[in-house]
Amino acid sequence: MLPIAEMVRLASTLDDRHGCAEGDAAAQRWGCSAAVFVRSSASHVFVADAGDRRVMLRLRPADAPDAPDARASLRRSAAAAEALHAAGAPVPSVARSTAGHAVQRVGASWVTALVAVEGTVLDSDDLDPQTPRAWGRLVAQFHRSATGAALPDVPDLVALTSPACADELAGLPITPEVFGTLHGDPEPDNVVWSEGGPVLIDLDDVRRGWFAADIAFALRAWGPPGSAPDLSAPVPAAFLAGYREVRAVSEEELGWLPALARAATAETLRELAPLLAARPEPGWPTWAHELDRKVRTRAQEYEAALAAPRTG
Repeated sequence: MLPIAEMVRLASTLDDRHGCAEGDAAAQRWGCSAAVFVRSSASHVFVADAGDRRVMLRLRPADAPDAPDARASLRRSAAAAEALHAAGAPVPSVARSTAGHAVQRVGASWVTALVAVEGTVLDSDDLDPQTPRAWGRLVAQFHRSATGAALPDVPDLVALTSPACADELAGLPITPEVFGTLHGDPEPDNVVWSEGGPVLIDLDDVRRGWFAADIAFALRAWGPPGSAPDLSAPVPAAFLAGYREVRAVSEEELGWLPALARAATAETLRELAPLLAARPEPGWPTWAHELDRKVRTRAQEYEAALAAPRTG
């Protein structure tokens, strides 16, 4: 996640049409006249029209001291999108700039873009009875099709978590049946429900790991922090049923969910560290203070979960 101060800075530049000079400058490098702000999270996201296509632009500060790998991270994400789309994975294709670049410096930011997928994004609370099954199929389709993608520059799940969690995962088998390319963040807000079917977006967290890790992360809203989801609950049960329509998942794999959930919690806690170290500023708008409180509350929950005795 971008520093909250950076989110506040960008928000302060937006005009009445939800555009700004930074977004427009990036849009012009992709053949568009202007861009409209969508959200800020790991990147500042804008949408722009480029004649016969619509693109999603993602901007990250190039010179921020707490984000020295912005260029490398966006390059890795763009390369993953390009390779996975070519392999038939349900992800959008990369949109190159007019100069032919997948990632390009524009002003004070590094920028990349994907072809926009038109559709609906649902929150965990908005899933209808049919959606979780299709969502499960989508994640399994990603796992199956990603097997054919050449992705040399992606991290390993074990390297991203804490040493304690890495030790816990050390005994799990690393075979093609259970281990491969993961989306890394297949939660509902990274699924676009388009007319042509659901598509997974946001490939920042693509990594190698156990397929069950994506299941644990996708369903983490249906379990306590740092714990496996309740697979008997309606949404997880439907998700798993849909997943199994595409790829078999054994009870042994499901038994790894507690350890994989802890590993994801440790990774997220590490990623939140820069935000926890920053002090909220009195002049921030209300939404920024609320976001800061939410981050700190979540971190406390994650710390408590990791400190608790293991239950699986």
